[in-house]
Amino acid sequence: MKKLFLTFICILAFGSFAFAQSASELNAARAMAKQYGYTEEQINKMMSQQKDKNKNDSKTSKKNSKQSSRVFDENQTFDEEGNVVGNRYGEIPFDMKDSTDLMLIKPAKPAPKDSIYGHIFFKSKGFEIVPSYNAPVPDSFVLGPGDEVVVNIWGATNTSISGVVGKNGSVVLAEAGPVAIGGMTLGAAEKLIRNRLSSIYGGLSSGESKMQLTLGRIRGVSVNVLGEVVTPGVYNLPSLSTIPSAIFMAGGLQELGTVRDITLFRGGKKVGVFDLYDFMMNGNPGANCSLQENDIITVNPAAVIVKAEGAVQRPLLYEMREGETVADLIKYAGGFSSLADRSKAHIDRTVGFTSVSYDVSSSDFANFKLADQDEVTFYENRNPEIRNRVQIYGAVEHEGPYAIGESVSSVSQLIKAAGGLKKGAYLERAILRRTDDEGRYSMIQFNVADVLKGRTDIKLQQQDSLHFYLVKDMIEEQTVLISGAVIEPGIFDYSEGMTLGSLIIMGGGFANGACLTNIEIASRGDRSVGDVVTVNLETNPEAMETPLKAFDQVSIRKNTYNRPLSSVSVEGEVMFPGDYVIESSSVRISDVIDRAGRFTPDAYARGARLVRTMTLEERQRIEQAFEVAKKQAGKDSLTMEDLGLDQNTYTVGIDIVSAMANKGSEDDITLRDGDRIIIPQLNNTVKISGGVLYPNTVGYSRGATLRDYISQAGGYTKKARRGLVYVVYMNGTAAAKGSRQFHMEPGMEIIVPEKGERQSMSPAEIASLASTATSTAALITTIVNSFVK
Repeated sequence: MKKLFLTFICILAFGSFAFAQSASELNAARAMAKQYGYTEEQINKMMSQQKDKNKNDSKTSKKNSKQSSRVFDENQTFDEEGNVVGNRYGEIPFDMKDSTDLMLIKPAKPAPKDSIYGHIFFKSKGFEIVPSYNAPVPDSFVLGPGDEVVVNIWGATNTSISGVVGKNGSVVLAEAGPVAIGGMTLGAAEKLIRNRLSSIYGGLSSGESKMQLTLGRIRGVSVNVLGEVVTPGVYNLPSLSTIPSAIFMAGGLQELGTVRDITLFRGGKKVGVFDLYDFMMNGNPGANCSLQENDIITVNPAAVIVKAEGAVQRPLLYEMREGETVADLIKYAGGFSSLADRSKAHIDRTVGFTSVSYDVSSSDFANFKLADQDEVTFYENRNPEIRNRVQIYGAVEHEGPYAIGESVSSVSQLIKAAGGLKKGAYLERAILRRTDDEGRYSMIQFNVADVLKGRTDIKLQQQDSLHFYLVKDMIEEQTVLISGAVIEPGIFDYSEGMTLGSLIIMGGGFANGACLTNIEIASRGDRSVGDVVTVNLETNPEAMETPLKAFDQVSIRKNTYNRPLSSVSVEGEVMFPGDYVIESSSVRISDVIDRAGRFTPDAYARGARLVRTMTLEERQRIEQAFEVAKKQAGKDSLTMEDLGLDQNTYTVGIDIVSAMANKGSEDDITLRDGDRIIIPQLNNTVKISGGVLYPNTVGYSRGATLRDYISQAGGYTKKARRGLVYVVYMNGTAAAKGSRQFHMEPGMEIIVPEKGERQSMSPAEIASLASTATSTAALITTIVNSFVK
C-alpha cells in the first residue's frame, strides 16, 4: 500500500513538470513528496520508475482519459465515513464503492501564454490525479474523525478488525473497546493498538503473530477557496489534498491571482503562506500541508508583476515580492540563455504618466529593486568575440581555428600546429589578414620559406587569419579540346608530354567514318599569332606523336561520303512495295520505281503522288516568313493553323508517267530521305463540289467535258463563280479553267467556288473588309515568295 501511495505522490508531484523540468521545479516536487514522510532514496527510485512509465502511458493517455475521466464536483455530498452519496441535486455522479486507489478528474483549460509564471502549475495535468478516499497513506498521516482503520493480524491468530474514528477521536475495536487515536499519526496509532490487543492475542507479545494497521477509507474535508481563482467556493476533498489540489479544483488562478501570497487559515488563525516560487526554487513547502476540515485558502491579487524579455531561459511575466531585485528575477527566469550578454540589463519603468529607463550593470543586479510593471530586457550577444582565436586556411594539413597560447603564439608555431604545409605549397608568399582595435582590416604579406627556415617570424594577434596557397592554384587551368569524329569529344586537362595520339585515346578513339588525311591542330598564340597545323595520318602515321601545347584544339572531320543512309517508301500498286535505300543524292523517281518492279496491272500511274516531309530549314523559313508577313499585314491574331501551315508534310505534284518515259528529265524528280511515293488504283469517278445544285460523284466518261459533269451535278447555282472553276487531280496537281493543264481525267475533283453572302455594309465595314482581304493576301504572298526562294 505504501508503494502505491508513493506512486500517487510522484505522479501528483512530478506530473505538472512534464514539460519543463528545471532543477528548481524538481526540487519543488521532491519537497512535496517529503511532506508525506518519504526518504530521498524512495523518491529517486520512484522518479526513475515514473519516467519510464510516462513514455509507455503517453501513447494511450488520450483514449483512456476519455473512458475513465470523472468529475470531482464541489457539489458532492458525503456520509460520516467520507463516502460520496450524491450531490446537491440528489445525483451520484459515479460509483465510489468500486473506485480505484487513484481518481481521475478533467483538467482545467491551459493558462494563456501571457499569464504570470506559475499559473500553469495550478492548471497542470499533474493535478488530473487527486487522492481518492481509498488511497494509501504514510505512517506520518494524522488520523481524524471519519477515517476508517483496519487491523490485520496473522500468524498464530488470523483476524481482521476495522472501525471508523468517531467525532470524539476514538475508534471502537471488537474485543478491545474504544481506543483514542484521533490526532495521532498512523505509526503512533499502530503502536497503541498493538499494546491494547497484546493482552487479547498472546501471539503479539511472543512474536508468534504479526499485526499491521492500515486505513480503509480516509475522511473527506470541506475547504473554502476564495479570492483570485476561477471558481471560488466550498470544495469537498480527500484529506490528503494540499493547497495546489484545492486551487486546481477551483479552476486555477485568475489573470492577476498571486502565486507568492496564497494564505491558509485554520480555526480562524493564519497558519501560513504558500509561496510557489519558494516551493519550486528552494523546495520550501511553506503552508503546503494536508488540508483539514473548514480550512480557508485565500488567493490575493499579485502586487508586483515584472516582465522579463530577451536572453533568459523563460522570458515571461513574473510576480515579485517587495524588495526583490534583478538577481532574483534572473533566478526565477531560469538564468541567462547561452548567448546572453551577462554584463547588463535594461529596465523600462512607468511612473504615473511618464516612463523612465535604467541601464543596470551586473554588479548592481543584487541591489536594484524592481517595481510593479517593470519591463526588464536582457541583451543577447549575437557576435561574441573570441579573444584568443586565430584561423589558418589553404595549403596546410589541418585548416581551421586555433587558440593562441604558450604553444601557438607565432606564424611558425601555428604552421606546426596545423600539421605543416601540404606538398606543392607556394613558398614565396602567404597572406596574414589582421583587424585592429578600431575594426579596420590590414594585410601582411610574408615569405613562407623564410619563416620555415627561421630567418623571420610574425607574432600572432587575436582574430588573425592566415592564408597559404598551392602552386597549382597560382596557374590557370590548362586544357585541350578534341572535336569531331571521335567517340567522346570534349575538353580534357592538359599535362606535359601530351601528344595527338594520347588525346585521341582520351577521346575514345576514332569514330566510324573519321577522315585521317585532314586532321587540324590549332594552337593559341603566346607572343605571336597562333597557328594551325594539318596532319595526314594515312601517309604519316608518326604524326600521332605530335606534341600538344596547353589550349590546343584538335579537329577530326568525317569523310565526305560517310553519312547516314536515307530511304524512301513506295506504296500502293507496284510489284514490290516497301522501303528503299537511296544511296546518293541523285536517286530519282524512275530509279526507285524500277527497283520496285514497276506498276501492277491495277495501277493508275497518272494519279501517283509524292508526299514529302518538311525539313527543319523549311519549317524555320516558313515561320520566319509568317512572322514578317504578320507584321506587314497587321494581323497579330492570325496563326499558322488559320492558313493551314501547321502541317509537317506537304504534297509534291508529279507526272510519274512522263518521269518513267523520260528518265532524267525535269518530271523525273530527285528524291530525298522520308519521301513517300503512292501509286493508287484507278479511281474511275469524278467528284463535283462547291457551287452546284447537287454536289455529286459520277463515273468518268472518256470524252466528257466540264459542262457534261456540271450538268450531272444539276448545273450551277446562282452563287457559282463559273469563271473560277478549278480541278484537283489525284497526283496532287491542280489546274484552273482556261489553263493549258486543265483537262478531264479519272479521280479528279471539280470545285466550283461560290460568291459570299451579299449584305448591306457601312462604309467603315467595307473599308475594314478591304483592308482584311488586302492584309491576308499580302501575308500569303509574302510566305509563298519566301518559301519559293
